[in-house]
Amino acid sequence: METYQEEVYQTGKQIGKAYIFNFTKFDSDPNDRRQGSGKDAEKLTDVFDTFGFETRTETEDQDQTTLSMFNKKLDDIAKQDFSDFASLVMVFMSHGDGHHIFVKDGRFFIEDIYQKFYGNKCATLLGKPKMFVFQACRGNKTNVAVDESPPKTDATRDEGVSLQSLPADSDCLVCNATTKGFVSFRDKDNGSWYIQTLANVLLAYYKCKIKGQSRKQDILQLLTIVSRNVAKKQFGSTETPSEEGPIGPQADTVPIQFTQMPTFISTLTKLFYLPQRKVETENITQIF
Repeated sequence: METYQEEVYQTGKQIGKAYIFNFTKFDSDPNDRRQGSGKDAEKLTDVFDTFGFETRTETEDQDQTTLSMFNKKLDDIAKQDFSDFASLVMVFMSHGDGHHIFVKDGRFFIEDIYQKFYGNKCATLLGKPKMFVFQACRGNKTNVAVDESPPKTDATRDEGVSLQSLPADSDCLVCNATTKGFVSFRDKDNGSWYIQTLANVLLAYYKCKIKGQSRKQDILQLLTIVSRNVAKKQFGSTETPSEEGPIGPQADTVPIQFTQMPTFISTLTKLFYLPQRKVETENITQIF
């Protein structure tokens, strides 16, 4: 008779490697620098470092990264020996068209990223959790909220990635800032709604400050908390929100309030727990 039991990915001493790609310069629009995305890269770097990841932030290199250079960087990462590492996290922040990521001189097909890290392509990642995070829009539609008082914010839109590219391979987790067909928002001064919330929730988990029946949550529970908190965010105005689509700035004056709904798709086969700091219970102030 078939039995069912809970299994957990073993993290060991080396939790994993994290790569953060933040594209900020595009030949199609030299004036578009995706303001605020630097805040996202900095915060994520700090968070992954806190968890003990070996973190590489590609922000400074992305201004000159062409399609061929980006492809080679991905190939070089996939060829690495991950035997001593328990997981891989890759974050991509850029414009796109729903199926591609935009780099300096063109578009890179999303599915080609996943395939480079399949178990048959990267043997030392076989059976290990691989997390891909995309801060980007997935269409032109805007989610709206009704009868709420929105915060004042200078939000911008990114174009992005479709979850249709998710491979059938196991042990993968793909996280998108928004649902298919919709935009995501980024504040020019404070960074994107999704990445900032993701970083805050992960850091709160590390410090044991997540409210709930258990002091330890797996990554899918944490992502659900992220989704809930992003979904509660809103901004609205009769003014024109700035849009940074791949074909240049566009605008539409709408007296409504905007919101956003992140998504994730998991083919993880075990529970994935990140490490936590050991703290005394009485010193915990829960925030999520």
